[in-house]
Parts: sequence; C-alpha cells; structure tokens
Amino acid sequence: MKKQDMNLLESYQKINKVRANKDATGRIYIMLFIGALLIAGAYWFTLFFENTALKQNIKTIEDYLNSPQIAERSNEANKLNDDIKKLEDILSEVRSAQNVFELQPKFTSITMNILLAERPGTVRINEITYVGDSVVLDISGTRVYSISDYVLRLRRLDYFQEVRYSGYEFSNGLYNSNLVIILKGGQ
Repeated sequence: MKKQDMNLLESYQKINKVRANKDATGRIYIMLFIGALLIAGAYWFTLFFENTALKQNIKTIEDYLNSPQIAERSNEANKLNDDIKKLEDILSEVRSAQNVFELQPKFTSITMNILLAERPGTVRINEITYVGDSVVLDISGTRVYSISDYVLRLRRLDYFQEVRYSGYEFSNGLYNSNLVIILKGGQ
C-alpha cells in the first residue's frame, strides 16, 4: 500500500492562488475600465469648459457687433466703400475720355512750326483757318512750282494724315491756292 499523505494546507493554498489570480484579472479589467471612464470624463469636462468659454466669447463679440455705435460705423464704412466705388467708376470714365481727347487731332505750335519750316521762301501764308481736324491754308507763291513744291514737302513728312491740293489760280502776278491739311490724331 502506498501512503498517500494529503497535505490540506498545500491544496488550500493552490485553490486560493487560483482564486487570487482570477480576482486579480478581474480587478485589472475593472481598473482599466475605471481608468478609461476617468480619462473620458476628464476629456468631457475639458471640452465642456472650453465650449462654455467659447460660447461666452461669441456672446461678447455678438454684443459688441450688435451695439448701435458699431452698427453705425459699419453703415458709414459701407457708405464710404460705395462712394469709393463710384469715384473709381468716374475716374475710369475720365481716363477713357482723356484717351479719346489725346487721340483727337490738335493744331499746336509744333504743327505751326512745321508749316513754317517747310514753306519755301517763294510762298507766303496769307491766312490759316483751323476747323475740326483740318487746317486750311490760303497761300500765294511767286513762281509756278512754289505751291506744288510746298505740297510735296508737307506730304513727305508723314506728319499729316492728308494734304489736299486742287491746283492754283494766277492773278496779279501771284499763284494763289488753298491747301486743306487733315491732321493725324494723337500728335
């Protein structure tokens, strides 16, 4: 026969150890759950307080923006912006008109100097008339070719849009003619 000693203490300790391990595992899960709840609660409270502070800031800003003084200043600023837009439109129209005026033909001292500089010594200018974009010269020449020579000089310059010459009349020893000179725009 074999002797079977039973050690009750050892069995009891083994059973307690198994129970303790089961309890420890359960406690770990409970602690993890409680920790997760604490972290989530802290995060929720943080968000709650930040949201409350943000709502208070928004209310303060809305009160400021809705105040009569700010509304009046805002309306004044909008009116000034409208006035600025109108002035910019007017400025644009003025610049457009200015461009048109700059392109219109003008009878200036430069034009007069050119007419005098190209005039042969045998040609005399009796009268100058400026109408619209044309200059009419009443001229007299002492020689037959004087007037046609003057016309050719003016045409070669390419300063005028057109130089019209329809011939001459001979009277009192002078060759008389009228030249119509069409001015170029933008000069």
